[in-house]
Amino acid sequence: MGRQQLIDMAKRNLAHVEAGTLPLAPDVFRVPAKNYYDPARWQLEIERIFKRMPLTLAFTAELANHGDYKA
Repeated sequence: MGRQQLIDMAKRNLAHVEAGTLPLAPDVFRVPAKNYYDPARWQLEIERIFKRMPLTLAFTAELANHGDYKA
């Protein structure tokens, strides 16, 4: 995303804040159910997301004790 796109997005967001409105999508966004159970897609996500860089899932202060977890 370019600098001008970011500036335009910030201006639209500020206009919504000032007007007390929310930006709405033109229609319902539908995700194919196959995206959630396709083994090939899962492997691709592992390679492109989970193995590509460290993911911050929680701060250590949120998991202070042995056995703590975050949903």
